[in-house]
Amino acid sequence: MSRDFAHTQRNRKTKRNQKNHSKQSNLNIFKWIISGLVLGFGLAFLLYLQYGSHSESHDQKIKQPSIKQPTTQKYPAVKPPSKSDYEFWELLKNKEVQVTQDKTHHNEANTTKSYVMQCGSFKKEEMAQSLKARIALMGFSASIHQTKEKDGYAWNRVVLGPYKSKRKAESNRHRLEDNGINGCQIW
Repeated sequence: MSRDFAHTQRNRKTKRNQKNHSKQSNLNIFKWIISGLVLGFGLAFLLYLQYGSHSESHDQKIKQPSIKQPTTQKYPAVKPPSKSDYEFWELLKNKEVQVTQDKTHHNEANTTKSYVMQCGSFKKEEMAQSLKARIALMGFSASIHQTKEKDGYAWNRVVLGPYKSKRKAESNRHRLEDNGINGCQIW
């Protein structure tokens, strides 16, 4: 029967290293415990000093009779309100207000909110076209909206949507992120 003596030496070293490592870890745990106890006792002592002195002064305050000082007005320039200042309550008590419903406001409440997702904004139209093509290869239809700034520069925004629900927009945004198009924002 053959024996491999080359690996026995390595096994002995690893066993020794494991024993030394376990001793070091036990010492480290012991050091943490001691330092935690010292820190805890130190904090307890400081709290005792702080609150111990207050209890003595509190006892002295109870034993001494308290003298009330006359109160002064906090804001002498401000006069207390008179009855005439609040007459409008009496005027409004028996009033009835008629409110007419505006049809435009009523229609806005019934409309659903639509969401738009912008995936990029570029000064060069070629870069916007490139991003639009990458999005089209994933099966989405994007459009490019060109906006002019006051200083004369034009921005080409790559936009997807509108979406009827934010959930659908988020789903498409995650699919775009999985394919390497990051930074799409939903409005």
